[in-house]
Amino acid sequence: MPQLLILAAIGASAYFGGKWISKKIRKFTANMEKATKTAKACAKQKPDNFSRQDAQELKKDPKTGVYHVDDD
Repeated sequence: MPQLLILAAIGASAYFGGKWISKKIRKFTANMEKATKTAKACAKQKPDNFSRQDAQELKKDPKTGVYHVDDD
């Protein structure tokens, strides 16, 4: 009889765990689709008033190898 209770507990855990994971996956997929649509919309827009002077140069830190904005 204890084996049946343990089996029932495992089955219930698997069922509800599967539902929980499924819900999380659907929410993640919806967020990714929304982000993809936003990124595509932003990529289509061209900056009209962007000039070369507005751009900041990046300098590589020789110690870490990470690029950062030049603070000059």
